[in-house]
Amino acid sequence: MRVIRIGVRLSPEPGPRCSIGKGKIINLTTTTDGVMIILDTGVPTNCVNPYLGWMLIPTSYGAMASLTLSMWLRGDAHVTVYTTPTTDTYCAVNQVDPVEP
Repeated sequence: MRVIRIGVRLSPEPGPRCSIGKGKIINLTTTTDGVMIILDTGVPTNCVNPYLGWMLIPTSYGAMASLTLSMWLRGDAHVTVYTTPTTDTYCAVNQVDPVEP
């Protein structure tokens, strides 16, 4: 009998361009570019020029933006975020993972 393993990668591969931040979302705003959030723990280490700690969830990530907005409205906004640096004054969020406080 042969065993075949199939793997599915659900999160970005950690590496020099990807960084992780954990905390509670303490501020949220929406812009034409997407949903912007601030964590109580600050920004991940790869965010080199964060303007007041803002991180962007682009509009193209609709499910992630919806999840983040619903968590914020429920008052249950403890998350782990995976980010990549940008040339702008914020980091781009590529994954939001809800966590228990």
